[in-house]
Amino acid sequence: MNVADEWKTDLKDQYGRGLNRLLPFLLKAFSFVWLSLCILLAGSAIYNLFQVQSLRTETAHRRELEGQIESLILKSTALRHLDHLTQKPSLQARLHRAGYSDASDLVTQLQIQVQAINNMDKDYGLTDWTGQLDSILLKIQKTHNQNITTPVLHVDDYSNSITGLIDEWFATSEGLSRFGKYLSSIQDDRSGELQRNNVLLAVAVLGFSLALVGLNLWKQARESERHALEMNSLHDEIRKDPLTGVLNRRGWVDLTARQIRHMNKFGRTAVSVAILDIDHFKQFNDTHGHDAGDRRLIEFGHMLKLNFRPCDLISRIGGEEFAILLPNCTVEDSKRIIDRIRELPDSKIKFSAGIASLEECHGLENAMLVADEAMYQAKNSGRNQCCIGHPQSLHQVG
Repeated sequence: MNVADEWKTDLKDQYGRGLNRLLPFLLKAFSFVWLSLCILLAGSAIYNLFQVQSLRTETAHRRELEGQIESLILKSTALRHLDHLTQKPSLQARLHRAGYSDASDLVTQLQIQVQAINNMDKDYGLTDWTGQLDSILLKIQKTHNQNITTPVLHVDDYSNSITGLIDEWFATSEGLSRFGKYLSSIQDDRSGELQRNNVLLAVAVLGFSLALVGLNLWKQARESERHALEMNSLHDEIRKDPLTGVLNRRGWVDLTARQIRHMNKFGRTAVSVAILDIDHFKQFNDTHGHDAGDRRLIEFGHMLKLNFRPCDLISRIGGEEFAILLPNCTVEDSKRIIDRIRELPDSKIKFSAGIASLEECHGLENAMLVADEAMYQAKNSGRNQCCIGHPQSLHQVG
């Protein structure tokens, strides 16, 4: 691995550690915000419940108010009987047909209606309107009483004439009607605002709920990934020899079986197995002590990892004995590789090796037996040698 790759790996590790430290804080923050929004939504729902009840009461009141205003306008149409002078019997007949005994009764009924509207005022600002209507009614009654005997209508002073006053009445009552509708529109706006607020809060809670679920899923995924890495690391530790760092026998057998299946899948049959044994290791261990022997094993394992290919599987299968699987190598190729390593000028560790062909031995177990026998042949031939084993000479090594 070059420096750039190491730098990228370190940066990725730092980024992952930073996310792992940040994730609990994000979850707590989102949980707090989500809980706050839920509380706010619950409070808003309770508040809106009371507001809806208030709006219902207000709606009923304003509908009654609108009905009173419409009734006032309907009743006031009888005022048109007063806007021109007629013979008294004819006026009385018209007022009787409209339901009033005389002009004074009409004005009194309208005043009662105006007062009823005024009594329904809840700081809406109706007092100004009802005050104007009362004032106009008094003027209408006064002007009608003054002009009832006048045979001709004088229009030179229109604003103070009966016709002008009646027109002013209808204009004011129409303004009052529009004002009542405006109050109803305000109520509708308040109702719409409450609904919008509820929708916005619900959307916010839903959004944060989804974000919280996403964060939790992300956390679970990262924890699963971390657990898988830990299990893989633990599995690797179980497969590795703790002293030399190469594979142990169990790990080597597992990975060798996997490698052989992979090669068979693609029709590759050239696979060799080598057994290496450090020469005179027991004598060295007895002379220099177990610590020195351990250091020699570590050094030997390091030398093997440096000089064999990355695809070669190296293991310590017991004591000072090592096994190596060499994919895509014939026994002759494997012997050249091992002899080159054995003859390294800076190597102080001498070893004997035996090699066998996996294909010729028809299986890993037989190949290890043949290679082990060849390794003993190398030792018996003077050590620091490499011999190729043949399956014809296969027998149980004692």
